[in-house]
Amino acid sequence: MLPKNPQPVHIENPRRVLVRKSLLGWLRRKDYHTVPTALGTNRDLAEYFRKMWSRHVGPTELVYTRTPEGRRSLLKARTHSMSRSFQSRAERLKSWQ
Repeated sequence: MLPKNPQPVHIENPRRVLVRKSLLGWLRRKDYHTVPTALGTNRDLAEYFRKMWSRHVGPTELVYTRTPEGRRSLLKARTHSMSRSFQSRAERLKSWQ
């Protein structure tokens, strides 16, 4: 069950980020997910996390954010997460009106 008023997810400063590309009809989209800190500090653990994510969720790319290219991805992820906080959520009703 989803919380009634969830707080927006803000991406702070993770070491590694997963970038998932998907098609939504004819629209391409990118989703950004942070790798948990305990797994992101070690490259082998982060790669294992990516493999398991790919197996159970879908194909993804692991990005190290301490390089110039990785910083760009991190900035895109932050922008993407901030834009989500301005979108209104659909309200779920339990009865017909």
